[in-house]
Amino acid sequence: MITKRFFTRKVKYTGIALLSFFLFLLMFGIPTGLINSPWFSRMIEKSVSDYVFLFLNSGLLGIYTALHYYEKHAGKNSERLATGGGVINFLAISCPICNKIFVAVLGVSVIVNYIEPFRFWMGLLSTLLIIFSLGFKIKSIKHCQSCKKE
Repeated sequence: MITKRFFTRKVKYTGIALLSFFLFLLMFGIPTGLINSPWFSRMIEKSVSDYVFLFLNSGLLGIYTALHYYEKHAGKNSERLATGGGVINFLAISCPICNKIFVAVLGVSVIVNYIEPFRFWMGLLSTLLIIFSLGFKIKSIKHCQSCKKE
């Protein structure tokens, strides 16, 4: 039976997920140059996989954020995996040559020879980390006693 309380909670957490999705989309898309802006430019070609990882991981992180607001008592594993997945996602979709910190620390030849060829795999790893973090979060919600009372 669908009650008014169930409906308002569903709308609330769906709204959190959608708002988080758009915020992550902007947070990852603008500095990486995948979303055009006057502040950032990109020196390498944008690929389809860059956009796939941008949208997919922004959506997964939006869902994770909504679940986090639903149940805040998750273990550190899900938070670490989600954070690691987000950081690796940013590195995977960004322009490695455009990142001045990378260039200063590693040099252009290291970036072009060792990081650029593995950007797709980094994106895949980030997606898997975020999916695992969602799994941990869902598992903790299933075992949450205070969540069952609501």
